[in-house]
Amino acid sequence: MKSSLILIFFIIFIGHFYVQAYPGSAPTSQCESMSPRHGANLPQTEPSPFRIALNGTKIESTGNLIEVTIESSDPLKEFKRFLVQAREDPSIYKTVGTFSIENEIINQAKALTCQVEADTMTHINRDGKSNVKFLYVAPIGFKGTVTIVATIVESFDVFYEKVTSEPISIDTSEEISTTVF
Repeated sequence: MKSSLILIFFIIFIGHFYVQAYPGSAPTSQCESMSPRHGANLPQTEPSPFRIALNGTKIESTGNLIEVTIESSDPLKEFKRFLVQAREDPSIYKTVGTFSIENEIINQAKALTCQVEADTMTHINRDGKSNVKFLYVAPIGFKGTVTIVATIVESFDVFYEKVTSEPISIDTSEEISTTVF
């Protein structure tokens, strides 16, 4: 009887701390909140040691791509997981544009479909990364500003939400072709 009670207590205790993890990539259920479901853990409140760097902040045609790099400001710090989107307003779930993977990082990131195909980038494993690069592709017929928004996970207990890039000014509105009959 005593061993049965200990076993039951152990199962309940372990079950209390069980959290479903997604080691392969972030699930699409996290597209809107961009928040990892790490039990009772909350995002860090201090500034992120990780940043989003861009190789440009202006797109004037759909042929212009922006290289997006998630990197650490501390060469000894690595991140394990990430979820990235481009949004007009970082606090509103409306993605703008898509992402493309550069050949050399094909084993670190993949595109997800949240609202449109390839509008979100995520990790494909939990290996430590000092940086990850991919390309942002602006939509045709768009005029406005977008910000790259990310959640970056350093460890199960340590993650940063709403890490943002500099704004990207986009004007591809003239590229909508019209046919006159």
